Amino acid sequence: MASDANQNIVAEVIGELNKVVQEAREAPVEKESFWRFVSYLEQLRPILDQLNIGKAPGLPLRVQTALNGIKSELVNFQGPLQTCKSKSRLYLLTHCQDVVKEIQRTTHGIGHYLARFPVTVAKSAQMGDVSKKADDLAREMQQAQFAVPANEERICLALAREAQSSRQEGVDSAVQNAILLDVGRELGLDLDRNRGALFEQLHLLRKELVDCRDEAQIRLLETIESMFQAWTLEPAVPHWHTIVESAEDDPIAPFDTFLCPLSKQVMKDPVFLQSERTYERSAIENWFNTCRLQGRPPTCPVSGQILTSTDLRPSLVLRQTIQEWEQRNVAIRIRQAVTRLGPTTSGEEAEHALEDIVLMSEDSPENRRKLSEAGIIPLVLGLWQRNVKSRAHLRSQAISALRHMAIGSQANKDAMVEIGAIKLAVQSLGSGVDKERECAVGLLHELSLSKSMCTRIGSEKGAIVALIGVTSTHSGNAEISHLADLTLLNLEHVDANALQMAEAGRMKPVLTRLCQGPEETQVKLAQHLGQMILTNTSKEVVAETGGRTLVRMLSISPNAREAALGALLNLSTLEDTANVLIKAGIIAHLVFTVFSLPAPTNLKEMAISTLANLVMVPGNWEHSLVDKEGNFLHSEKILHKLFGLLQSGSSQWKEKILQTLYGMACSTEVADVVAANIRSCGGSATLMTFMTHPDTNIRLNALRLLSLLSVHIGDDIAAALRSTLQLKYLKEVLQLHGKAALEERVAAATILANTPITEFEVIRVLEVDMLQWTVATLQDCKTGRIGRLSGRAGCAMQEALLGILLHFARNSNVAILNSMRDLHLFTIFQEKLIAHWTPLTKERSALGLQLLSERAHLFTLRNPTHPPTRSSFFGLCLFPSKTIRDLPEKCDVHGGVCDPNASFCLVAANAITPLIELLEEEDDYGVREAVVGALSTLLSDGVNMKEGVEELARAEGVQPIFDLFYSVRQAGRLQEKTVWMIERILRVPEYAQSYTSDQGLVKALMEAFRHGSPNTRTLAQEALDSLSPSGSSAQHATSFHKTMSMGRRNSL
Repeated sequence: MASDANQNIVAEVIGELNKVVQEAREAPVEKESFWRFVSYLEQLRPILDQLNIGKAPGLPLRVQTALNGIKSELVNFQGPLQTCKSKSRLYLLTHCQDVVKEIQRTTHGIGHYLARFPVTVAKSAQMGDVSKKADDLAREMQQAQFAVPANEERICLALAREAQSSRQEGVDSAVQNAILLDVGRELGLDLDRNRGALFEQLHLLRKELVDCRDEAQIRLLETIESMFQAWTLEPAVPHWHTIVESAEDDPIAPFDTFLCPLSKQVMKDPVFLQSERTYERSAIENWFNTCRLQGRPPTCPVSGQILTSTDLRPSLVLRQTIQEWEQRNVAIRIRQAVTRLGPTTSGEEAEHALEDIVLMSEDSPENRRKLSEAGIIPLVLGLWQRNVKSRAHLRSQAISALRHMAIGSQANKDAMVEIGAIKLAVQSLGSGVDKERECAVGLLHELSLSKSMCTRIGSEKGAIVALIGVTSTHSGNAEISHLADLTLLNLEHVDANALQMAEAGRMKPVLTRLCQGPEETQVKLAQHLGQMILTNTSKEVVAETGGRTLVRMLSISPNAREAALGALLNLSTLEDTANVLIKAGIIAHLVFTVFSLPAPTNLKEMAISTLANLVMVPGNWEHSLVDKEGNFLHSEKILHKLFGLLQSGSSQWKEKILQTLYGMACSTEVADVVAANIRSCGGSATLMTFMTHPDTNIRLNALRLLSLLSVHIGDDIAAALRSTLQLKYLKEVLQLHGKAALEERVAAATILANTPITEFEVIRVLEVDMLQWTVATLQDCKTGRIGRLSGRAGCAMQEALLGILLHFARNSNVAILNSMRDLHLFTIFQEKLIAHWTPLTKERSALGLQLLSERAHLFTLRNPTHPPTRSSFFGLCLFPSKTIRDLPEKCDVHGGVCDPNASFCLVAANAITPLIELLEEEDDYGVREAVVGALSTLLSDGVNMKEGVEELARAEGVQPIFDLFYSVRQAGRLQEKTVWMIERILRVPEYAQSYTSDQGLVKALMEAFRHGSPNTRTLAQEALDSLSPSGSSAQHATSFHKTMSMGRRNSL
């Protein structure tokens, strides 16, 4: 039974072997590899036959396993065999390496199993002989190496390289055609005679790869198809060349011998190879170069013959024949183009003519010359003009034809420009058709390659602006934008063009010349920069790139200085550029020009105008040294010189000096120093002379400067006003609505508000009518009837008007006091306090309430026979125009009846609560101080202090005052006023008792005693004494007295 089983296994292996041998012999590809494989199987057959002898003993288990393995390998190999028989030849060529790998793998597998036949286990001479043969064959099969034929390997590598580079630019079609010829030869196809056979193979390959997901395989298929499509293209000649039998006036189609087998183009320089085949020199040289790079011997692409020599022999006869053919055809084609470009021809004919003109122009410079001589250029321009409003595609073709005729021909360019090609190209730059814009840019770029043409293009109106518009990111086409940018790069070599670009916002060409050019160029460009209207962005670019160069030009020569000053004046109006120029050191140069340099007046005026612009930007100029002595612009010496220059010069000169002084006074960093230095050099008196100057700008700038200085040196300005009798003039400026400018009135009001004025001056100069005017103007501000007064001007005017009212509020004149009562001035201050205005408005309103509240006792009706109440009907009869809220009522603080509007009483006017709320909400130091001052009138001498404290308590204002005291650590008037109020509050026993255990209050009072002003120390001591000494507070009192004694000893 074992013997029968062994024979069955051997018989099955022999059967599979016979099938594989038969099919392998019929394989259509890789015949050498298959023949070697079949020879190995033939050597295996005798071994299997010996094992299949009738009464062979039982085979060892290892032999049986080996036979099963061999059978498996043979069965598996039948699949690749069927593939080789069913697939197309092109598939097998492109997969030849896979086929050879499969043959080698199967051979190695059979050899591996065959090696398992053991020699040592042989039980007979027959088995021993079989094992010996099997061992030898196994060793040979395991070491077998199969290789793809050189031609097939070369083709596969070439196709793989082309597939890899197919998506890149610059693919050489001639090389691809040569590779395709190799493919056809390997497949046994003659591509010149039978293109359909390769097309059929491509069709089969696409069907075979329809389910393929391998990107490399798909890319390879697409590459071969692309190569085949390029191969089948007709030569690049006009469509009428396809006529076989041409008339005398028709172009003759190129003969096959004229065409290069690789490039498929009419040959210009035909050469012979060793194989006697003719090619275009450049095409065959590229093919030889490809062979060398691939490490393969050079071959003839058509015949496939390996060449032993790559010498190229020129075919002179063929070249002469081709040239004669071309010259005849070009002459005919030019005549036909002239006919087809006439005004009566159809659009289709014109398109064909333009296409042929492009082809002829691309062919040779000689053709471009002939086209020009035949008058083609004006015909094309005429066609363009006739279709300027229609047929965009025809206009695009016409521009393209002109561009091709212009290539390398200065004469053609001159002819085009003379008849208006640039103008039409500029018009097409604004077209909505991308193709037309691209062609127009291409024409201008070709023209710009000539320097003389650059000047002509720049002189065409709108040309440079249109090109810059095309380069913008909004143009939507990167290629057109890039080409336009290249054109502008050519044009910018002309100075006039560079200036036009700068005016259009393209600053780089001008700035490059400005920074790197000679002095003459720098002066010229700086002069233009001074005259240009620059955008803010352009100013920033110029300052960043050329600012230092312009500043350096100030010290080169008079011409350079004047040109640079004009440009710098133009740049100085922008804040960002001002900072750049200041860092570049411009301040010192400007001061030198204004003070020391013997220069024309206009030069000095430009310098002071630039300086005026620069100082309006605080933050940098304050630290700039202006001379070798270490003076700053705001130093006393420099300011003294500036005031000296005010005594002479034109109106513009004086105006700019005043603007410069105003800009310095605006700087929060040095405003105090500027004001002090102006005081020391007598500047206030000088400025008084300009307040009445007939020039509006000078008068306005003087008033604006004085309004700023009045905050710091108000007493000095007041003295100057008195000495020059100008106080009344300020009043007149305010009250002349129609004659004085709004800014003048705001400045005059600010000066009056900030300047200390005596009571006599209030009475005799300002007078009651000024009070009435101020109140009325405030009401106009509220109702909006003052005209253009809004924004910052409106706030400044209200602040100033409130400051003027404070002058009256300080006055004790009876007539003025009665007028303030009649005008309800107390109510006006209260309303402005509540309104959401500036901190200064709130501060002055609170201060006004304080000043008026201090006089409340003068208008309190004491011990009336029948004191009215808010609920009495008699009150309504007595004051028919008032509401119940406005009626006088009993005031415990002042000990009488207070009218809410006329008594200046905080209690009657319900003004305590708004003051307390403002104290809690506002962080401004001045506002808090003014609020505390107003509330302190409830606790001052002459009023019922205890009732004042009770009024504060009813308004929940006691604790906010204590909280404010805790938060104020810095010695000053606010701390002093707050301690004063706390000391007054603690005089009331109930409050002193309630705060006696407040350790925080005790600590804060002790800190105020140690670090406060002399008055604050005294008040803190009195407040601590007011606290009850019993209990725990006695210790604090003892500690306080010790500290106080130590402080006295230290002071002694």
